[in-house]
Amino acid sequence: MALYNYVHDANTWIDPFGLTGTYMFTDGTDWYIGKGAKDRMYTSMKQRVGGKANVTQGIHVDFGDDKIGLMVEAELIRRNNAVKDPTFKNSINSPGEKLLKDAELNNKSLYDDIVKKADDFETKFNNQKGKGIKCH
Repeated sequence: MALYNYVHDANTWIDPFGLTGTYMFTDGTDWYIGKGAKDRMYTSMKQRVGGKANVTQGIHVDFGDDKIGLMVEAELIRRNNAVKDPTFKNSINSPGEKLLKDAELNNKSLYDDIVKKADDFETKFNNQKGKGIKCH
């Protein structure tokens, strides 16, 4: 049994083993929005701000579905202009942008649900008491 496969477009490939979460963190200066399991978030923190000890505020929310997590990440990147804003470490749009755009054009109820999930995500982030990383 092969545990690998050729992927024609890596931007559309979704890891069935845990990319269900969306996360955002800051060290007080730099910000990052990403998707993946908690372990991936911690790896991202190490790469972007020197580790979780430097994170002043962070959140991880598991949506239980890869596509939902990707679309929430894409919505958060959109509303924060994270690719162009120099305070964000995001250098590319989310692979979920294509899914989000499709939902926006063809599935209003799904799109509205994603926007609400992104709103709730930001509310949880903004209402955190004290410093640290919260996982939901």
